[in-house]
Amino acid sequence: MHTVMSWIKVLSLQIVLLVLFLEVGSFVLSKANLLLVNDTPSVYTASEGSIAEFHAGRTEEQPWGAWRAPNAVYRHFKSCFDVEISTNEIGARDASFSDLVGSSIFLIGDSFAEGFGVAYHDTSQYLLEQKLDKNILNFGSAGDFGPLQELLIYHAYKEKYPHDGVWVYILPANDFMDNDANVWKEKGESARTRYRPYFSEGEDPLIPWYFPAAEKRSDSLRIDARPRVFSVASLKTFVVDHLWMSNVLRSIKLLLSGEAKFGFASQSQYYDSELYQQKKFIQAYSKLVDLAANKGVLFVVIPDAQDIRRFLTDPDPSSYKKQFWYQGLSDLAAKSNVALLDLMDHVPESYNQLFLSCDGHWSPRGNMWAADIIEKYLSDNPVLSR
Repeated sequence: MHTVMSWIKVLSLQIVLLVLFLEVGSFVLSKANLLLVNDTPSVYTASEGSIAEFHAGRTEEQPWGAWRAPNAVYRHFKSCFDVEISTNEIGARDASFSDLVGSSIFLIGDSFAEGFGVAYHDTSQYLLEQKLDKNILNFGSAGDFGPLQELLIYHAYKEKYPHDGVWVYILPANDFMDNDANVWKEKGESARTRYRPYFSEGEDPLIPWYFPAAEKRSDSLRIDARPRVFSVASLKTFVVDHLWMSNVLRSIKLLLSGEAKFGFASQSQYYDSELYQQKKFIQAYSKLVDLAANKGVLFVVIPDAQDIRRFLTDPDPSSYKKQFWYQGLSDLAAKSNVALLDLMDHVPESYNQLFLSCDGHWSPRGNMWAADIIEKYLSDNPVLSR
């Protein structure tokens, strides 16, 4: 019996040492950007208020899902920012739309359009309003907001507010997956109960589909208030959120699946998104251009830090422009009233300063960088901001 107990202790110690060795090695490889996936586990970037700050003031009641309560003020904070978020009468993070003078520009997109993590006066929307002396109505929303949701919110409000232009912020890092039910059904029960639309599998993928268990919520904090039930999905989430070695495991999975290869530092949806996702993405934006009729439409494509790392290390960095999604946007931009601005073409050498230190969103400097580029582009293409 004593021999068995000694053997168990030795084996346990060896397992602990092996896990520690793998974790330290994974940390070093990730920090050196030597893996296909080099994400920082969220446990290291979260703060005391990380759950509350993300969901406070958020709702999931509208057909497009993620939105915000109207006429609300709440705090948004993490370890590297602490800002006040206020909403207008329809729940947009903007000043009131009730007393607009003249025509406006619709700004549609996800958290980058909303201005996640920065004060209102540091958002690209506010900065562009000051630069152009033009109403820019911010319909951007965090909370996993993709092209189908952007289409739905534009359809809902396009007749209510006179406008002569539509700007769409595109984030390849997640826009191909945000409305893909195949991705979200793997995220567990809490994801399937969220009230948010997905592309349909029928003849018309733009008809919104919702999980049968989806529940409308006036306070999306309830999403995280559900009892935790152990599952393979919850174990995967725990590993990804807490362990650096998840980067090694996910990199190995990509290699074994044939979806990626070594030779560059990071996986990037600019390069690696699924073709079926790209096709639905283009269908949604083609429909949005149709709805905009003769109004000027500007697509602004936003690289995140991982996209930029991939671009800087890939043997053929511009190969993403041969992807279906980019060719589709280029085809749309061939129309006289549509334009495509790829911010990857304007990335500065010190690109890390464009992003918040504890978060992947634009810092105040990043918002200013984007606003400056967009302003210059519009000066050369006045039809888009007349």
